[in-house]
Amino acid sequence: MRRTKKIDLKLYQCKVHLILTDDMQKEYLRIYKKHNEIPAEPADSGEAWTLTFDINDYYVLVSKVSTNTIAHEIYHVVYSILQDRDIEDEESGAWLCGMLIDEALKFYKNGIHRPVRKTESNVGGSGKDSSDNVHICKPDDN
Repeated sequence: MRRTKKIDLKLYQCKVHLILTDDMQKEYLRIYKKHNEIPAEPADSGEAWTLTFDINDYYVLVSKVSTNTIAHEIYHVVYSILQDRDIEDEESGAWLCGMLIDEALKFYKNGIHRPVRKTESNVGGSGKDSSDNVHICKPDDN
């Protein structure tokens, strides 16, 4: 099994490639071969890898999905993108991290951020909607 999603970050003139695979070593070697590189270390049975060969393409390979793993790998990508461009602005990194984590969660968790329907316990009050009380929300079946 292999699924991919490419995120084009025009502002930073690069792409982030999200990859879900059940064969980490095969995917790891495929990307190295694509970039005419020899792996510096073997692809063991790790849950995830972040690979970067230049400032144009950043790869996030995941075999075992968890929110922690996704956030961990996205942090590596954001750090690399900003460092490669000599950007030290913390706010830029925070916005990029948030956007990439949203996209990665949608891709890796297959729609974890679905809309939620209102329930009696979370309706009412100024500005209250189903997103204000996520601990009592139920996924929308639509």
